[in-house]
Amino acid sequence: MKGKKIKAILSALSSKEMSAFHEFVHSPYFNKNPQLTLLVSFLCERHPNFDENVFEPEYLASALSREAPMTAKKLSYLLSDLQQIIDQFLVAERIKEKSYLREYMCINALRERNLREVFLPRVLKFQERLAQPGHYHREALTVRFMVSDIIAELSDSKIKDMETSLQTAIDNLFELFLTNLLRYAYKSQNRMAIQFLNPPHIPLLEELEVLFQQYSQSSPGIRIYYLLYACVREPEKDEYFDQLRILLPQHQESLGIRQLRIIYLATINISLRKMRSNPEKYTQATLDLYTEGIDNRALVEGNYLSQWTFNNTIKLALRARQIDWAEDFINNYQKLVIKEQRTDALGLNLAELSFARGAFHEALAHLNNVATTTIRYHILVSILRIKSFWELQEFGPAIAALSAFKVYLSRTRGIAPPLKKGAQSFCQLLHRISVGGTERKRLETKDLIAKTGLVIDKPWLMKAFARENPKL
Repeated sequence: MKGKKIKAILSALSSKEMSAFHEFVHSPYFNKNPQLTLLVSFLCERHPNFDENVFEPEYLASALSREAPMTAKKLSYLLSDLQQIIDQFLVAERIKEKSYLREYMCINALRERNLREVFLPRVLKFQERLAQPGHYHREALTVRFMVSDIIAELSDSKIKDMETSLQTAIDNLFELFLTNLLRYAYKSQNRMAIQFLNPPHIPLLEELEVLFQQYSQSSPGIRIYYLLYACVREPEKDEYFDQLRILLPQHQESLGIRQLRIIYLATINISLRKMRSNPEKYTQATLDLYTEGIDNRALVEGNYLSQWTFNNTIKLALRARQIDWAEDFINNYQKLVIKEQRTDALGLNLAELSFARGAFHEALAHLNNVATTTIRYHILVSILRIKSFWELQEFGPAIAALSAFKVYLSRTRGIAPPLKKGAQSFCQLLHRISVGGTERKRLETKDLIAKTGLVIDKPWLMKAFARENPKL
């Protein structure tokens, strides 16, 4: 189990990070165990595609210049040492990236050694830097409070106005508190919205409304999280979303890439929900959010684009009838998709592109190149295959595929409830379209398609119904 976890961590490191880890372990300051040095050199040569049995005692014998296999006990000790030095490396890399946290830790180390003449000017200068506009991400807010807390505890003649220092600490604490409160409130409300449940009533948020408004003037971070929260609290009001769309590009540089990614994904989820009631406006708005997030790298993880970001961007472009743009996007960005995911993502999206152009046989051929070993891909491929057969008026294969898909949905565990509900609604509504029935029954089907809130590919279902019932 220990080796499995270590293998997962090391596999996630880039080649550059693995090289840095190799240097880290070879430094006598961090590691004095020669066996560990040999082990890491051995692992670096095999990164990132490690053999399954890489941490077996027999397998490691040659790596550690041992004639006899290691005992399980010795291997356990060695892997514990390896895990500890991996942890040290990850922390060191994290601190290297986090300039605010690094400066705070250095100031605190000087303070603990009672070097007032060294740390005091430094902490005051650092506070001035943090007070400048453009430091609204969570790390900056946290460090800003911790720095002001240091100053508030001091009694020094060089600090002319202690009352101001104390008030600064209070303000920074409030800003940190309000930002996190809004972030958690949004997440809570959003989870309820996804499950179509009534959100919990939080009286504290109502009592703090004045503070939200007050601090929003000076903190774009609080303003953005407040708008996210307001979007899910009052989904019928578009003005919150419109303000959010204006603020995001203006402050993306000051939010920090990790927080920016969280905010873009949250805004995209809100926009996707709004698409159900106003597809014309929000299809383009959601596509714009994806393209912005890719351009500013908020939606790029490392140097890679997730298959779902790739898929969703293309799906939205096709829905907006930007077919040539979608083809260009596929050609230009497919290499950014993680290699192991690229074949399936490319096959699925070429099928979607062919379907959008009316080349339904070609769409079915592309779908044969997509593995359906994951739940989401199985659902996406199944629905597109059913639609392609339907468009070709091959209703026998379409109904057979639909029946098989319904069985899959009923028997498969682990499908996310919203995805399962949307897929089941698609099946039920298409089945009603295929059955037809009296004019009254068909009108009921038309009304049901329009009123069903969570359904995959509602626009296509409406078109399919219209073709079968031109007079309705």
